Amino acid sequence: MKNRYIFPILVVLSLLGIALDTRSQDMNYTQYFSTPIYYNPAFTGINTGVRARFLYRNQWPSLPIPFKSYYFSADLGDRNLPGAGGIGLIINQDTPGVGLINNFGAALTIGVRIPITSYMVSQVGIKAGIMQRRINWDDLVYSQNLDPRYGNIYSSQISSPDANKRVVPDFGIGGVLQFNWF
Repeated sequence: MKNRYIFPILVVLSLLGIALDTRSQDMNYTQYFSTPIYYNPAFTGINTGVRARFLYRNQWPSLPIPFKSYYFSADLGDRNLPGAGGIGLIINQDTPGVGLINNFGAALTIGVRIPITSYMVSQVGIKAGIMQRRINWDDLVYSQNLDPRYGNIYSSQISSPDANKRVVPDFGIGGVLQFNWF
């Protein structure tokens, strides 16, 4: 009886995600298969046991201040948990923009398993967290700081705004349909 409501609920959730005007700019990891919970929270607890991952990315190391990204995630898949899915944690940090911008994020994820048949299982995941973006105003160079001959030699008269960091909520939802053929 409960299984016949699963498909309409998933369709409504996906249409709701398409209908809302959502935008984001996230970090891109070259090994996306190593960060499954980051890209889709439904992978939280997809396998039983504890899974932890740490990634470090140093893009363009020849630059004076290269783009560096750090990622850590851990999830626990236990079929005795309510919902028979899993719980997880994501922590990531990114330093783009020649070190002037610093992004930090932390989130909790929950995965819920919904058995459909003996060989097919769907899993829905929800991610809730925060993102913090901070700008280092002291290292910015304005045109009034520059001398045509000697470069950046003048001190800036521009005062930095009071809000040097922004903290915003970060939510995500995803789904996985898994087939188990024995």
